[in-house]
Amino acid sequence: MALTTGSQTLTVNTCVVTVTGAFPAPPYQAIVTAGWNANAYASAQCAGAFRVDLSVPVPAGGCTLYWTVVGGIGGAPATSLDIVNNALLLLGDQTITSLGQNVPRAQLMNALYTPTLDEVLRSHNWNFASVRAGQDCGLTELTCKPVWEYTYQFDLPDGTCAPLFLMALGTGLDEEEPWRIEYGCSAGTQRKVLVTDGCSPTLLYIWRVDTVSLWDALFTDAFTYELAFRAAYPLTRNAQLAELFKKEKEEKWKLAKSRDGQEGRMLKRLLSRTLTKVR
Repeated sequence: MALTTGSQTLTVNTCVVTVTGAFPAPPYQAIVTAGWNANAYASAQCAGAFRVDLSVPVPAGGCTLYWTVVGGIGGAPATSLDIVNNALLLLGDQTITSLGQNVPRAQLMNALYTPTLDEVLRSHNWNFASVRAGQDCGLTELTCKPVWEYTYQFDLPDGTCAPLFLMALGTGLDEEEPWRIEYGCSAGTQRKVLVTDGCSPTLLYIWRVDTVSLWDALFTDAFTYELAFRAAYPLTRNAQLAELFKKEKEEKWKLAKSRDGQEGRMLKRLLSRTLTKVR
């Protein structure tokens, strides 16, 4: 979908205006600029119109209001290509046929996609991205022991038996058994490992959920806007558009994280194992 642009001449003292046109079904972005010293706020979007509120009425002699409508996304995405194309549509750009397509917008989105996904997955304890692993599947004790401080060293899930590890949330170890995630070495290869004094750890962690159909709907929406924000300036060279998407994606992440945080309750232990031993 291409950018839709237009202008409208307003009469003196106008402070609210309805802009009509062949706009896409919401959600879409309406960027409005007043031709005088005033802020313009777009709202009440529908397929045929949107409302604009002006902070300062139109001055004597009348003036022009300029607007740009970008995007509009479709149904529930099922693949990474759907996510990328929805982000491109929000930017008013053309869609792509694959992330490997030899066009600049595909190359940019391909470079952004996985690093951005890993970053936002690590930014919150997402319920849909939480998974458990143990020594029977995902955690493998390494023959190479930690050089000092800890007794055992375990390989983290690599996507073979258990989903690929991104961030630890907790372990099933007793409270007096310390642990941490750090870089270790086994057979000359450096990798992230779990080091601990516990001999039989289990692990709750965030994994790289690269299957879009497993994502929470609010996460999907926020991630789409995150990609649109990161690609906005490189693709359009429009700083105002990039700033608009920055604000949009921040609000969508707030909502997604807030709702996700309400779906569960941690077990409250009345007495710790340590206190019990003291008694």
